[in-house]
Amino acid sequence: MANEISNDELVALMAEVLECPKEELNENSKFREHSAWDSLAHLSTVSLVDETFDVVLRAEDFKAIQTIAELADYVRNARHS
Repeated sequence: MANEISNDELVALMAEVLECPKEELNENSKFREHSAWDSLAHLSTVSLVDETFDVVLRAEDFKAIQTIAELADYVRNARHS
């Protein structure tokens, strides 16, 4: 597990979840608006955050997260608390 997560690193991971080229995404991408977003992508994102960063993504928090940068901030803050 890396000490710090960059927004670019999470963009690459979200591209894997959404099965798209990472060039389609950036830190301001609203991942839920991507055409590949579905319930499986939702579950994959929660699992990815848990397994990769050892952070439990709570449902009520995840609902409020809109962009990849917000997700990266959540992970960083959770790891430092």
